[in-house]
Amino acid sequence: MPQNLPGFGASAPVGPTLEDFADRIAQQLQALGLTGPTDLLGNGFGGFVSVALALGHGRLFDKLVLVDTGAAIPPEGKPAFHAMAERVESGGME
Repeated sequence: MPQNLPGFGASAPVGPTLEDFADRIAQQLQALGLTGPTDLLGNGFGGFVSVALALGHGRLFDKLVLVDTGAAIPPEGKPAFHAMAERVESGGME
């Protein structure tokens, strides 16, 4: 069953921090029984979330692969995310 990143598609919204996303994904990994030898790949924004997941819930998976991402969102990159959040708050996810 395909899963959306929290707050996207039909999934419930999540708090504003990367750690909030990581906590929700950790819950889902456990619910699906995907722990232990599971490997995790984070791409783009998912890479940022995956780093937070590794820091807070690293015991849930074995290997982390990061592709086309960074370890943190630099200050000069944050305005784009704030602009997207404002558009979603005013117009919804549609």
